[in-house]
Amino acid sequence: MITSSHNMDVRRFRVLRELRDRKTVAAAADALHLTASAVSQQIRALSEEIGVPLVSQQGRGVRLTPHAHVLIKYATAIDRLLELAQVELTAISDGKLGFVTIGTFASAIPVLVLPTIARLKQLRPRLEVSIRETRDENRSYLALLDRNEVDAVISIDYPDSMRWENSSYSKIDLLFDPFLVALPQTHAFANQEAIDLKDLANQPWILAPVSTPTKETALATCASAGFTPNIYHFVDNWIAQLSIVANSGCVGLVPRMCTTTWFPPGIVLRPLNGYPDLGRRIHMIIRAGSEANPNIVPVIDVLKDIVHELIASPEGQYYSSLID
Repeated sequence: MITSSHNMDVRRFRVLRELRDRKTVAAAADALHLTASAVSQQIRALSEEIGVPLVSQQGRGVRLTPHAHVLIKYATAIDRLLELAQVELTAISDGKLGFVTIGTFASAIPVLVLPTIARLKQLRPRLEVSIRETRDENRSYLALLDRNEVDAVISIDYPDSMRWENSSYSKIDLLFDPFLVALPQTHAFANQEAIDLKDLANQPWILAPVSTPTKETALATCASAGFTPNIYHFVDNWIAQLSIVANSGCVGLVPRMCTTTWFPPGIVLRPLNGYPDLGRRIHMIIRAGSEANPNIVPVIDVLKDIVHELIASPEGQYYSSLID
């Protein structure tokens, strides 16, 4: 009766294959660069281990038993799987195969993340990239990094954000995303190349109904110009905000990235005079030490290329690079 063993040496199966192909122990030994006695010993040990005979004498040679042919069949399959495993392990080490999850805020998905994934599909077709929407409030994405739920996060620093350094993470600077004034094309200031903020003191504004980093930035900026904006519409969604601006006489302060992929007719965007640093600084945050991860490296490299291409494109007006 065949016995069960979890410690069977698969290498001994190669002896059986050579014996099947060469017909004699001596020929199999020559092919394996072993002595004839070593070959016989391995076959005997394997036969004892599984509890059935594997060879029988046939004249001057030997003949494999049906049990031996079954072992050879499965040993060949195991060898093939091991080879495939080695190929995949090598591919993972080379960054050609793997899985990466990118955390990101919503407006960066069409502008930065999707172009990065599309490029990676060409360069690293076996590197799978997943998207997870994250929030920047209180840097809650750091917990996702700590739990390995994401491998990298595209994050934002606002003008009044505290700059931070943490030895547990590495920050890769990417892009400066300015805040711009959105105006109807019919607005009295629409033909100006840049807007003086104080000139908007008596204009109807559209801002979020709740506290958001963008709303707080707008309020603080207006306060620096000596006025509190007259908020006429309370809407948070960027598409809805821009639609309202296009169809009313109100103005709003919006990040450039929120207008790059969808820009309704009837709107113009203008920078503010005297506020060159008014905007969002966009970074990628990764766990410290993962800079050399072969799955992370191509993501960072391609993302930087996408940033450069965005700035150089017709849609790149007002953006500026933070990449060294």
